[in-house]
Amino acid sequence: MDESTERELRQFQRMGKLLRSFESGELSLERTLSGIRGLLSALDETPENWTRRFKAEWNTIEVEYASALSRGAAPPSPSAQGVKEAAEQMLSMVNERISALHPGQGAP
Repeated sequence: MDESTERELRQFQRMGKLLRSFESGELSLERTLSGIRGLLSALDETPENWTRRFKAEWNTIEVEYASALSRGAAPPSPSAQGVKEAAEQMLSMVNERISALHPGQGAP
């Protein structure tokens, strides 16, 4: 595996960890979104169609978050229906990329 593929794999592994930490309630939605934003911007070799699909799911969560903030409400929890579905889909997509980059290595 070349260096850039290893770097890309590490970025996806970090994304998976962030999403699992969010789903378990260990990490806030704000920190999760911030972390994903940074990791996503560091991807160089990911197919554009994957990135578009991933951003569509991420956008679902960001809209829920912004909506809660605009109402003065608490950020949505990981168990909020739209947020939960989007986070699960994002984690599935991350695991898909991990498997593509390193066959045999899915979610830790």
